Amino acid sequence: MEWNLSIDRTDTFGFYSGTFSAYDFSINLAFAHKFSNFNFGINIGLANERIDSISSTSYLINSSLSTRFKNTNFIFSIINLGKSVKFVNESFTLPWGMLLGINYYYKSFSFLSSFEMIIGYSPKFSLAFSYLINKVLDLRAGYQFNYGFT
Repeated sequence: MEWNLSIDRTDTFGFYSGTFSAYDFSINLAFAHKFSNFNFGINIGLANERIDSISSTSYLINSSLSTRFKNTNFIFSIINLGKSVKFVNESFTLPWGMLLGINYYYKSFSFLSSFEMIIGYSPKFSLAFSYLINKVLDLRAGYQFNYGFT
């Protein structure tokens, strides 16, 4: 794996004018705790992106709650809460949103549904089915509305 990649730089007419490099990274700290009736987790991250000599740093917070009622799991998450990222004079907000998932299981069968609402994107709704064979092989099929089969 090569870590120091060079990207060709061209001018507005498409003529070669040298090279530049780009990278990004994130460092995360996570905490989770199981309470008597629910589970809670939080992830705090520091993200940095550099393109040529311009860089930007931001923090991100992800949080999740889950609970179980009989054979059903309920999960709610909030993702990518954080400050805006700024390159040169242009600032933009990272896509943040909410996720909701429900998983009903009975013996070797699982029925799953999820709803994803990311700000600036179309909502996604999906349904899936899973069958576990001899606790070794898991067969899955799903449909994501507006996107098709997975």
